[in-house]
Amino acid sequence: MIAGNAAHRHPPAGGLGANTCIQDAFNLAWKLAALIRGTAGPGILDTYTQERVPIARQIVKGANRSLKALMAIPSALGLQPGLSADDGDRRMHARFTATAEGAAQRAALADALAQQDANFNALGIELGHHYVSDGITADGESAPRGADPELDYVPSTTPGSPLPHAWVARAGHPQISTLDLVGHGRFTLLTGIGGERWRDAAAGLGVDVVVIGPGQEVEDPYGDWAEARGTDEAGCVLVRPDHHVAFRSMHAPGLDATAELGAAVDRAFARTRPADLEPHPEHLETTP
Repeated sequence: MIAGNAAHRHPPAGGLGANTCIQDAFNLAWKLAALIRGTAGPGILDTYTQERVPIARQIVKGANRSLKALMAIPSALGLQPGLSADDGDRRMHARFTATAEGAAQRAALADALAQQDANFNALGIELGHHYVSDGITADGESAPRGADPELDYVPSTTPGSPLPHAWVARAGHPQISTLDLVGHGRFTLLTGIGGERWRDAAAGLGVDVVVIGPGQEVEDPYGDWAEARGTDEAGCVLVRPDHHVAFRSMHAPGLDATAELGAAVDRAFARTRPADLEPHPEHLETTP
């Protein structure tokens, strides 16, 4: 298995190289650990490629977009390789003049500066890493997208998405992020009042449980989690060690929580593989 810069190279524009390396390792480390411990099937390693290749491709595309945006600034000012310092000064001075050249240069520079969002505000690329793989239990809903998927990040608990940040409270900690409730090499089930079935099912699967609600171990005083969780309060969100949602479900009468959650955990660990499971087309390409 390879990760980080050994797996992908791209321009430094946008500053996402280290992010990509860390994300690769975060995705891979818990899977390797589970495989070595014998708690996962070998198919769990396939999900590393399935999940990370599309993200690496998106980041490489974004880095090239960022590089193009950076080059738009000297281009707008009329700067080119080989210009003398005096010629460069004269061309840059045009933007201060009441001439057609000056007006055109000011307009071009304003457009070039607007493009810098690709460098400094690409939250969609930085935070919106939605995974599609054999290890994710999809629920039929697509992850929400902003007007520009590279710039806009829309928090969601759609399976495959990173767990959204929300401020909650825990004894001794009046303000703690939902991101601090999960991870640490463990699967975590987030549920609320009325989610006893999920809590009991998780107990038999070695999954940590956090109950969020009034009078519970974790409270939601600002209502941020209620807005972000994407389920009713008796539903659940299953979060992997790398903070990505593996499964979620609404509370539904007659639902076999033990079977549903058990199947989702088995799928995440590649312990079962339905005979009719076909790879998603995105999984077939392995080079960004």
